[in-house]
Amino acid sequence: MQKWYAKLLAKTTVAEETLEFSFEKPDQFTFTAGQYILLQLPELQHADPKGPVRTFTISSAPHEKTINITTRHTGSGFKTTLAELSMNSAVEIMGPQGDFVYKKSGKEAVFIAGGIGITPFFSITKRFYNEQFHPLTLIYSNRTRASTAYHDFFLSLQKQEPGFKYIPTFVEASQEWHGEKRLVDDSFIRDYITEINEKEVYLCGPPGMVEALKNLFKKLAIPEEQVYFESFFGY
Repeated sequence: MQKWYAKLLAKTTVAEETLEFSFEKPDQFTFTAGQYILLQLPELQHADPKGPVRTFTISSAPHEKTINITTRHTGSGFKTTLAELSMNSAVEIMGPQGDFVYKKSGKEAVFIAGGIGITPFFSITKRFYNEQFHPLTLIYSNRTRASTAYHDFFLSLQKQEPGFKYIPTFVEASQEWHGEKRLVDDSFIRDYITEINEKEVYLCGPPGMVEALKNLFKKLAIPEEQVYFESFFGY
């Protein structure tokens, strides 16, 4: 596995308790949208039994000039140290790795994200529309609007790209939100996705959500080779 050193260039709040970290991109570093890295902090300032290394999906797109990661601030020693990291501090990056990438099969794609599971789709979607046009639907489930990373970006993209359909659902939203509040289940899918067994489906989010949807798609007779998934643990 290749190792790189990169300096922290920026920290940005992108949702409630959710930060995006931008690191310089080493000259020879390349990756495919949807892949992940291992990030090692130089030193933990707060104790963490899991140590100074974590796995993060790259949330920037390959054509962008920085390596970005996006994460919930869970209060762990690692996340607290990362949040307090000074600008220009160097971290060690290992990778990239992973095969949760867009397959370019020609079939229409449906992306379903839960919480911080949006990160690979944020990278893939930016690459997708930087290079080509192809119909794409994104279903994005969160507790509230405030906890939804990159919501405004996807709203804007939907206005710019006629083939992009964005369906957010906020399951704990206040009465001021007049959009979807349902969990992503059988009826939700049937209401928004036609002929889903003809499409390719990509799932990323909490393990419980991913397993429930995998079981649902078996019942809907979607071929297994058309369903791709990745679970995010411990965020």
